[in-house]
Parts: sequence; C-alpha cells; structure tokens
Amino acid sequence: SRNITGAGANPALITISGAATYDWQTLLNGSVQTVSFTINNIGGVAATGLNGTGLAAPYSFPGGYPGTGGDCGISLAPASSCTVFVRFSPSVSNTH
Repeated sequence: SRNITGAGANPALITISGAATYDWQTLLNGSVQTVSFTINNIGGVAATGLNGTGLAAPYSFPGGYPGTGGDCGISLAPASSCTVFVRFSPSVSNTH
C-alpha cells in the first residue's frame, strides 16, 4: 500500500468581456462592424476545445477564428485571457 495525496482544482471558467449581450445597434444592410471581445479563464485548469463554431450569418470571425488580429487558440491556460474579433454584416432588414 502507498499513501497518496492530491489537490483539487476549480474547473475552467470562461467569461467574456462586457455585458451578457452585446448591442450592435442598427446597421445599414451591406455595412460591416467588427468588435473585439476578451475571453478570460478564471478557473483553475486550462479551458480546451475553444474554436470558431457557433457563429452564423450575419456574424463571423473576419479571416476565420479568432478573427484577424485575434490571439485565441484552441486552449486557454488558467488565469489567462485572449482576444477574438467578431464581425456583424447584415444583408437583410431584420432583428438578429
């Protein structure tokens, strides 16, 4: 038999800068607005599986995930942050 010790860590916990929702305001069809968002991992272990899925037109990552100028990868270490850029480019009159 052996003595075994260990320490628990809080799971990864992701927060995104700003409010729970982002208001893009009203844009003319055919116009483009790009906004940066900071993603923070305030948990105790790395967040894995970050990727660019989940956005649908009229939203996109300009140039692909994480957006041109963004620095997020597929994982985010604990107590770290990274940036993504999201583009809103409406082509029809509607509330998105």
